[in-house]
Amino acid sequence: MKKKKYISRRKSKAGTISWQVVIPYTDEDNEKQIYNKSFSEIEYGTAAAARRAALDHRDRMIIEIRSGRVKRRAPTIAPLYKRSLDVFPQRYNTRRNHYYFYRHAVEAYGNMEIQDVKVADIQQSINDYASTHTRDMTMKCLGVWKQIYKTAAVLEIPIPDKTVGVVIPRQTAPEKKKPVSISDEDFSRFLATLQNYHQYDAIGRYRSRIIWFMLMIAYHTGMRPSEIYALTADDVHLDAGHPYISVNKAIGSDLTQRNVPVKVKSASGYRDIPVSEELHRILADLMSWTKHEYLISDYDGSIFSTDFVSNYIHLVSKAAGVPFNAYMLRHKFATDLQRTEAPRTVQDLMGHASFSMSMEYARSSEDDRIQAVKNRKTPEKVVSKVVSDA
Repeated sequence: MKKKKYISRRKSKAGTISWQVVIPYTDEDNEKQIYNKSFSEIEYGTAAAARRAALDHRDRMIIEIRSGRVKRRAPTIAPLYKRSLDVFPQRYNTRRNHYYFYRHAVEAYGNMEIQDVKVADIQQSINDYASTHTRDMTMKCLGVWKQIYKTAAVLEIPIPDKTVGVVIPRQTAPEKKKPVSISDEDFSRFLATLQNYHQYDAIGRYRSRIIWFMLMIAYHTGMRPSEIYALTADDVHLDAGHPYISVNKAIGSDLTQRNVPVKVKSASGYRDIPVSEELHRILADLMSWTKHEYLISDYDGSIFSTDFVSNYIHLVSKAAGVPFNAYMLRHKFATDLQRTEAPRTVQDLMGHASFSMSMEYARSSEDDRIQAVKNRKTPEKVVSKVVSDA
């Protein structure tokens, strides 16, 4: 080996001498790489000392490269994000949502090597995103950054997780709360509009009727829309001593496609829901009318898309002049149960992992709040003291 191979001498305009070690090589992925490191006389005292250090370093690095132990340059954010999809497989819908966050907040940093990304960079991306989005959405956006650093950890890239130093900023604008409850009167008004909506062709008439059946099941059972779309005749037991619906799957996405049957959210999601007399009649009518495998499916028997049905309901809602979405019926079911049933019963019927989750769905009415204030028990001594002080 020639003594000066892979080493070059450089002289700055100020006259400072430095020695540059430049070693081209091919990595284990058969990709061309270049290792380089500079040794300056300022750092080592003299040009001769810097040259000796460069020679020693060159010899060590040649051995490292030939043995395959050389550390490659750290990857940039963009390929790490793509690799994360393989390291942490996601359902189709989740992957689509994550890409939305990546494109709007992370992609701008895609060409930066991960070791060059600073906490301030991530904080800035989160601040920019939070300025126009809710705190919940911003938390999900930060989750994409976290997934990138988790991927780096799995690939044994020695980079500390910079997301631990990031703070979710406060929202500057108040978040508009969407209505989550509906009165029986407004629900009846919506249903009347639905039954007369899009009646000018067979497909429209079918869709309005089948969505009516879906909403009736939701009203009487509190089931998630995705669980209702997955119902087949085998899940409905009307001839049992105590008729019930068996909830054991939902319509969602797998690793490659949308709108396919998947497992319910959690173990608590598997449940049997008793069928009331009114719902018994509705289900009997539905099962004698539909000829499709999935009881609540589109005109051609294809599985309903949650987005499609939600949009259809939104259009009917506008026509009726009543704010409404299918999930309001799940909230209503939980609220009605809270007034009469034991907490564990509510939790089991809702299919929640904890009672606190069921409580999140329950809403009190104005009459409930008025009655609660009237029923409040106040200690007599406190009342009498306030009266005497007055």
